[in-house]
Amino acid sequence: IVSDFISDSFVKPLKLLKLKHQVVLVNISDIRETQIPEIGNVYLEDAESGEQILVNTSDKKFQEKYSNLVKKTKMYNGDNNPMLTYKVLTGNNAGAYRRYNVNQSISDYNQDASDEQEYWNKNVMPYGEVVYSQTRWQRYSWGNQGDQTRSPYKFITETFYTVKPGHVSKFNTFQARVGQVFTEAYPSEGRAVVRLVSGGNRYLFIVFNGFDDYGNESQIDSNFQDRYNSMFGINQWDVDFDDFLSSLDYFGSNANSQHPLQFIPELSTNMGN
Repeated sequence: IVSDFISDSFVKPLKLLKLKHQVVLVNISDIRETQIPEIGNVYLEDAESGEQILVNTSDKKFQEKYSNLVKKTKMYNGDNNPMLTYKVLTGNNAGAYRRYNVNQSISDYNQDASDEQEYWNKNVMPYGEVVYSQTRWQRYSWGNQGDQTRSPYKFITETFYTVKPGHVSKFNTFQARVGQVFTEAYPSEGRAVVRLVSGGNRYLFIVFNGFDDYGNESQIDSNFQDRYNSMFGINQWDVDFDDFLSSLDYFGSNANSQHPLQFIPELSTNMGN
């Protein structure tokens, strides 16, 4: 099988194929996946979203950072330590990268990652500005919607909420119920809810929505509200939504903001079972 093994989920089909056949994998790649040609200032356009950014491809720091990010991901972020990279598309931090070390448990933090950290500090950090510091989050099992074994979504939106102390249960109740309706209304999309546990305000939450068709992602409209009331009771949307609004703290730099992000496969672990 000759492939670049980047775009789609391939692990499960290959495991099934291997049961009855001898399988030989040939991984092909293009040097432009790890190195961008030095051709001066150019606009790079995303084929799906149409977004354009101006990049100085002759900038040595840009070349070094991009190349070393690719190398670091391949060296240290395999299936047992997966890393997903997304690029922020709008706002003050547009163009910045977010890297999510997913599927980690508390015990994983006891593992020796000194070699990985040393490589990062020596080969990546000198060439980039730190926009987002390292933080740790707890993912709620009740907040997981969508196929958890598929390849990463091409786009995500992350919506930040700062919740008032003593109002977490109201926030969680609303988000859990929205998730149940979401599963029924948008089966092709994904959703997750996480809470900050280390590195900042522990009352900061993020709701992630994953989708593949930019501009046609799910919307909470009147039809969604009707589904909600059908599932949980007449006028329950109004009651729960009012409780949700009263639970939010509208002050602070991260209070209740939303950003779309685009998946960067060459800087991510190949995932999908």
